[in-house]
Amino acid sequence: MNGDLIYTKTIRFAYSDFDTYDHILPSSLQRFFQDIAGEQCDKLNVGYLDLLKQDALWIVSKMQIDFFYQLKYDEDYIFKTWPLKRRMFYFPREFEISDKKGNVIVRCISTWHIFSNSDRKLINPKNIYLVLIKLKKIKAFMKTGTSIY
Repeated sequence: MNGDLIYTKTIRFAYSDFDTYDHILPSSLQRFFQDIAGEQCDKLNVGYLDLLKQDALWIVSKMQIDFFYQLKYDEDYIFKTWPLKRRMFYFPREFEISDKKGNVIVRCISTWHIFSNSDRKLINPKNIYLVLIKLKKIKAFMKTGTSIY
């Protein structure tokens, strides 16, 4: 994990994010993960609007979520996310939720793809100029630790 590519945000869950047994709703957790990943992608200029200009979209195909402790509503949690090395058509991304003391509560690994907005087919990332250029810059940044923007 490269510390320079970690995006962090403090989140507080609402009552509506939990079921009647005080368990977090999977849909709420997925929404928060997608939102924080989208915010980081926007900052890296590979977000929703950047891809949409090229008739492309980010799609989440898989999430594996591991719980170490139970999340509670009305408490602040620190969400972290970072991209992992691209694998062919797959863009893995990790997430972590911790409490204020730094205890890891939840970890998640997800798999993302780039799809065509018009025909809903998987797109080779090499065919998307903007994504390819940004990924090369991010990769170079991860190797050198200095900004190339």
